[in-house]
Amino acid sequence: MRRGLHIIRTIFRLARDYNPAFLLSLAAGLLVVPGIGILAWVFTERYSMGVMHIGWARAGAVLLLFSAVVISAGTISLLMKRMETRLSKRIRERE
Repeated sequence: MRRGLHIIRTIFRLARDYNPAFLLSLAAGLLVVPGIGILAWVFTERYSMGVMHIGWARAGAVLLLFSAVVISAGTISLLMKRMETRLSKRIRERE
């Protein structure tokens, strides 16, 4: 069991170091699903029973907004990685 956790931690560390856009997109995708589910339930309750669950609506909105922030961070990370690759290539060409 201890060895398996070490392997999983290593996989996430490598993904963070070499492909952070994928890792952040995965995290955003995992947050979008419950956010949409919660909001769908809140709106169903609101329009079928007339009961508004403000706390759950806020929780769903926060999950969706947080996933949007994570997607933005993943995009910025991808752009920075490409910029680093281009700069490294130019530096190697000058040498």
